[in-house]
Amino acid sequence: MFPRVQFVMTTHSPLSVLGLSNVLGEDGFGLYELPSGSPIDPEEFGEFGEAYKAFRDTASFRGEMQRKIESAQRTVVFVDGDTDCKYLTRAAQLLNHDDNMNRLEVTPGGGEGGLKNLWKVRDALSRSASSIQAVVLLHDPESTPARKDCGKVHRRVMPRCSDHPIRKGIEHLFDRKTLDKARDHKDAFIDIDGAREKKVRGEIHRVPEEWTINPDEKTNLCNWLCKNGTAEDFQHFKPIFAMLEEVLVASEMTPNGDD
Repeated sequence: MFPRVQFVMTTHSPLSVLGLSNVLGEDGFGLYELPSGSPIDPEEFGEFGEAYKAFRDTASFRGEMQRKIESAQRTVVFVDGDTDCKYLTRAAQLLNHDDNMNRLEVTPGGGEGGLKNLWKVRDALSRSASSIQAVVLLHDPESTPARKDCGKVHRRVMPRCSDHPIRKGIEHLFDRKTLDKARDHKDAFIDIDGAREKKVRGEIHRVPEEWTINPDEKTNLCNWLCKNGTAEDFQHFKPIFAMLEEVLVASEMTPNGDD
């Protein structure tokens, strides 16, 4: 359509470069790295390498999770991270839910992104779960995915508490009284962004105080709460065990995992 016309464009997308190669052939276009202007092959494109690494890591992660499911003897519960596993185990002990925990294998699911990636391949996970009752993807309280069921795969979200200074993470399930006890032991556990005012388009808005778990103290806080916490401290974990019990009962009633 455009003989003897040269198009010059820039891109960060490795897919567009591979598409050009497939449609025009390697002699149909030239690829140059900036700012040097050096000619390169499509496979040398820096973004291609990063995208391929991300794809490879994602595929490897999914494969690892599927192997965990295939080798499991009990219902598998994927949670955000290691501390979630520790908190749930301790909560089960304090709240007399050991019987339920003995029917579950709680394992880290690679963070919020990992749990979302696992839901994308829920059909494959459901097939991998042929030897167990169910797979549960259990998100932290701040997560937005809706409750869903697909074959043997069930997506659930931990409950939220109202008017809580911690907005993200499983630590949201500990009330302020419990967190104050932890801070009294070690103030470095929690970083605090004080209440303040901010002006948006001429209007004054009140921003409430916000607490976040210091990243370097997350495991230390978990260890302290699991050692010193009481049943009252872990009371907001009760709805989680009710959710998991519901999944276990439903899975036992429908052994093939049908909706």
